[in-house]
Amino acid sequence: MSPKPKTPTAASGKRSGTTNGRLSVETLLRSINVVFDVAEPSRVAHFRPTGKSVSLLRALLGLQGEAAFVVVAPYGSAKSLASTYCAQVVENRDDARESIQIVGRRIANISQDLADTIATRVRKGQSGVVVALNGPTDNLGESLRTALLESLRRTGRKALAKRIETVTWSSAEDFLAFLADITKQAKDAPDRLLLVWDEFGR
Repeated sequence: MSPKPKTPTAASGKRSGTTNGRLSVETLLRSINVVFDVAEPSRVAHFRPTGKSVSLLRALLGLQGEAAFVVVAPYGSAKSLASTYCAQVVENRDDARESIQIVGRRIANISQDLADTIATRVRKGQSGVVVALNGPTDNLGESLRTALLESLRRTGRKALAKRIETVTWSSAEDFLAFLADITKQAKDAPDRLLLVWDEFGR
């Protein structure tokens, strides 16, 4: 009897993504976590958008005329994957652009205008910040501060990150006050903010 193949896990230390153009087993088996995977471009490179996920991307990128959405869909319908991809589009980091463009070419098969919007963002180097939360939190203000701080660091906004590295936010109002302040600054000011709260129902 041949031994059972080992199932890769997040703790295996191996990077997920593609190998020589083929999907890795880990990419197919491991669930997306917006908080953990927003900084990992390889975790979204396999994303093959559907019409529904393209509608979600349009909404999250601010192309629908509304600012807040609650997304309800069955497990495995790519809510987290689409949100994580969108987060990488918003931050538009150098290390993520190859994955952004790979998925963008697939989006063009469904929505050319959305693909063009993403391609233009990549070309112009526009960069925003992403606040990624997952599941319940005991201190919303501090959770927002921590998530924002991580995005500021990922996108190279060191001066803005330094301003909140040692402070404590006790409420969402502290978060909103900081956002109002930084939007007045020309230097390092993000062009947009995306807040994604995954597993909100928990």
